[in-house]
Amino acid sequence: MKTVLLAILLISTTAMAQSDSSIHLDDINLDGRIHRRTSMEKMEMKRRKLERRTLKRMYMMMEYRRYQSEMMLMMQTEQAMKMAFNNIGNQ
Repeated sequence: MKTVLLAILLISTTAMAQSDSSIHLDDINLDGRIHRRTSMEKMEMKRRKLERRTLKRMYMMMEYRRYQSEMMLMMQTEQAMKMAFNNIGNQ
């Protein structure tokens, strides 16, 4: 009987959570009540989201710089090899 009530409660809270986009399954307490986030929790979530976004951008910039430096090195190596072959051909 207890499990049936718990299942009904879970289904109803899941339906409620899906109907309101601001409520997620993580926001539902074990007793079925919806946990409303405080303004401090919301600010913390926004800060973390911004931090993740910033870290992603930093990582992408690092990857781009590494790619650029590899391309420069390849071009310099190619140029040095051409000069060396030209010098060998001129001798």
